[in-house]
Amino acid sequence: AAIAGLFISNLDSVGKLVRPEGLRWSLILFTGSLVVGAFSKQIGMAIVKGLAMVKKVEGMLSTEQGQALMSQMSTPLPQLMEEIAHPFYWPLSAMMRRSGKEGLKDDLPADKRFIRLFCAQLIFLYLHGLCAAAGFIVIACSIIM
Repeated sequence: AAIAGLFISNLDSVGKLVRPEGLRWSLILFTGSLVVGAFSKQIGMAIVKGLAMVKKVEGMLSTEQGQALMSQMSTPLPQLMEEIAHPFYWPLSAMMRRSGKEGLKDDLPADKRFIRLFCAQLIFLYLHGLCAAAGFIVIACSIIM
């Protein structure tokens, strides 16, 4: 971000040293790096907050009160999942239903989702570095001798 800002603020003096096409493509790559890095950061925050919520819910359900609440529940689980998803608008309602159905079949759907999110975060992190490195290479190769 600092390099892109430096190039933009000193565009006249940088334009004398670097070909315009190289400057253009390096700024595009640096901007792409920033956008991909922002996605990576957002995914990381979603993982941290999601894991904290899962830990909190599991902690509440593992208490005596939570166990008593679960044993007194008379609504069948598929109906409960449908009722929980009902107030949400589409596509969130469809995601809630699908997540509930997965939770009925498997005990670890949230953990698996966080692993998939972590893999996506790693991909975005690598793309972030790749775009930044490509921007440096382009700017270095376009220096006018």
